[in-house]
Amino acid sequence: VMEQEQASEQVELQVPRFEGKLVEIHGVDGRIEARGGVLVAASGLRGRAHWDDEHDLYAVRTFDGHQLDLPEANLREFVRPNPEEGGYDYAWPSPGYEEEFSVRVAGTIRKKGYVVVQMFDGEDIRRQAVQAARERQDFVLPKPEFEEAYLGRNASSKVSMLRQDDPADSAVEHYNHQVKQMATALYALAEDFFGFRPDNYRSGTMVRMSLEGPDEREVLNPGPLQRAKVDSSLIEGHLDFVQRRRMCIMYLVDNGGGSLELHPREDLRQPDVLLPLTKDKIVVFRHDLMGYTYKPKAGQDLVVQSWFMEEQQKLRLDGFEGDQSAVEESLGLATIPLGKDQRVHIMAGMCRMPGGCYTMDRYWAAFSAQIDGFVDIPLGRWDMTPYYNPDSEQFGAQGRSVTRH
Repeated sequence: VMEQEQASEQVELQVPRFEGKLVEIHGVDGRIEARGGVLVAASGLRGRAHWDDEHDLYAVRTFDGHQLDLPEANLREFVRPNPEEGGYDYAWPSPGYEEEFSVRVAGTIRKKGYVVVQMFDGEDIRRQAVQAARERQDFVLPKPEFEEAYLGRNASSKVSMLRQDDPADSAVEHYNHQVKQMATALYALAEDFFGFRPDNYRSGTMVRMSLEGPDEREVLNPGPLQRAKVDSSLIEGHLDFVQRRRMCIMYLVDNGGGSLELHPREDLRQPDVLLPLTKDKIVVFRHDLMGYTYKPKAGQDLVVQSWFMEEQQKLRLDGFEGDQSAVEESLGLATIPLGKDQRVHIMAGMCRMPGGCYTMDRYWAAFSAQIDGFVDIPLGRWDMTPYYNPDSEQFGAQGRSVTRH
């Protein structure tokens, strides 16, 4: 009796052969009914299988969003194609496997700088998203000086920034939510795997589609950077983005083929990576370590794109190496056009601040240590005389002093 009970327990504990695995459907003639009543030509489709005790069959969720009930005889494992062959590194996880998925994805990004994830969304939601995107009326182009930083090299795309007041039930918002989920999967691992502390928000989430020819580019062209825009801190915002962006997340919602080329920095001495464009995949790559070129084939395409940002850093200056052009390049300033009008050149600097900050070195040391010496002076006691003396000789005729304490 005990042997029978043990045998029965072993049968109950036995995990079905294809439980949780990626499978290919074969040997199914014609069309079969998927859950929801849609007829599907199942043979050749791929997806993930889970055992359904209620139906005594495998419930297979295919990559194109169908759910099919099939016996084990119609399933087989397959060799997953590499991303460079139009495949992927991982498929989006089933509930309960999120932590394992996050660690594997982070490890792959750390190893090779990018990862490709296969998603499970269907044709209906994709078609709705494309239609909703086409109906948006706020497509723009970045300034020519900034375009490559956002859209990659030789881009032929227009963008529409997602807003908080966009309808929550929009098909586009569905894909935005998936991008959020991808960012969430990596958030807690960023410092351990990539060496930076992530900000608590993504930056610049946008809908991206191809331009409909040179005429549309001409219509949307914002023109070159103007002095008025410089004065409105446009450059400062752009530099902040370039310096703090760490990973780019691209949901390739729809396309008719093409390529996504990743260009590692020259100092890394790594070859470029060419990834064929296919539908319903998320690509995450280290945008601080590589640039990119997105080249869809002519026709319809849709990308929901965002960036994983590093938190704003406390000031730390260890020193400069190289000439002025090297400093500008390190700060992302090399591509900013300089005006031809008269410019002021700062030849020297001097500080006199609380805390004994009488030299530039001590000034930076005070800031990097985050000393509590910078407090707004109440309006009720704002008398310029104690803080600024136009006749002061403390710095000679070349300088004046204003101190806040």
